[in-house]
Amino acid sequence: MIKTPEIILKQWAEYINKLEVENVVKLYGSGCTLLPTFSSQPLSTPEELKEYFTNFSKRKNVSVNIHNETLKKYELSKDRYALVGTYSFSFMVDDKQLTFPSRFTFILDTSKESPILHHHSSQIPEDGVKS
Repeated sequence: MIKTPEIILKQWAEYINKLEVENVVKLYGSGCTLLPTFSSQPLSTPEELKEYFTNFSKRKNVSVNIHNETLKKYELSKDRYALVGTYSFSFMVDDKQLTFPSRFTFILDTSKESPILHHHSSQIPEDGVKS
C-alpha cells in the first residue's frame, strides 16, 4: 500500500484514538522532534515519546479529531511533505469533557517505515490575534 501524507495522518489519529502508544511511537522516525501540545519540552527519543504518549493515554475519554477542511499539504521534495492544519484533542478534566483546539505541522517522509520527521502541535489561544 502506498502511504500518502494524508493516510499517515489518519493512521496517527487512529492510533491516538485507540490508545495504541507503541504504534504511535513507531510512526516517529529516528532523530525526529516532537514539540507536543501538552508539554513544554521538546521530545526526540523513543523513550521520551513513549512516556509522553503513555501519560497522555491515561486521561479519560481521550480522542483527537482532525479538521480535514483545514488541512494543507506542501511537497518539499521527493517523498517529503509538510502537513499543516488543525485538530482538537478531547479528554476528561475534573469530571468534565474538555476540548482543546490545536494547530499542527507534520514533516513526513512517505518512503520511510517511520515517516514522521518532525511534529509541532500547540493549542490555539482562545483570544488569539486576528489576522
